[in-house]
Amino acid sequence: MGSYFYAIAPKENQPFVDGLERIRNRYTTRQMYGDEFEKIWEHQKNYHLNLTPILKEKIGGRKNDEGYKEDGILFHQRPLRSQKHLVGNCTFEKNKTKCQLSAIPFELFRLHQWINTVEYNGRKLHADERKLVFDFLIEKEKPSFRDIRKAINKLDTIYKFNFKDEDRIVGTHTISNLCSKKFFGKKWFGFTEKEQEDIWHVLYFFDSKDKVKEYAITHWGFDEVQAEAISKFNLKDKYASLSRKAIHNILPFLE
Repeated sequence: MGSYFYAIAPKENQPFVDGLERIRNRYTTRQMYGDEFEKIWEHQKNYHLNLTPILKEKIGGRKNDEGYKEDGILFHQRPLRSQKHLVGNCTFEKNKTKCQLSAIPFELFRLHQWINTVEYNGRKLHADERKLVFDFLIEKEKPSFRDIRKAINKLDTIYKFNFKDEDRIVGTHTISNLCSKKFFGKKWFGFTEKEQEDIWHVLYFFDSKDKVKEYAITHWGFDEVQAEAISKFNLKDKYASLSRKAIHNILPFLE
């Protein structure tokens, strides 16, 4: 990296060319330093027998890169401090913190809340129509409204909805992924509320992909491919405006 910056710097007594060579406005990434380490190590190991793979990982390992299990001395980063104390309080339950957007209760709450806003020909959906929409939407992340109309057999132009066909509707992120074939499939809906919550807890709170992968194999019966995939699955990291307690109290009135 030093050679690179030296090469683009203006020579002695020469000006910068329209700012294009200015070093100060450039930035480097962690990946750049990792690539540089790899090139230096691969070259130098031909001349020094003590540059073993074990030593390489100890010095320059990067556990998020393939081939390494741990961070080495050069690339180790201390975990971020918990930001939980910065999470705001619930709109209704003032002494309760806000619920995570990825939490299963919130995704169910948001589904029912939206379904209750849908109207056609000036009236709300019937109970059986709401169930059809719910069953369809819970397995989708962001379908079009036309897909929802199709799910309840209301594609005919005589049905005038308060949403446009091309509108993208927010379904679920956590649930739609976990109930997909690549993870738990339809078995997800046979789990108890506690079992589903335990799965979410592992994905949200475990601090390493390796731990998630190992847990998925030993506790969920996943194979290597499934375990690797779910260890890389990212939950939404923002917060709702309501607490879990408020959601629990309101949800029955929305269903």
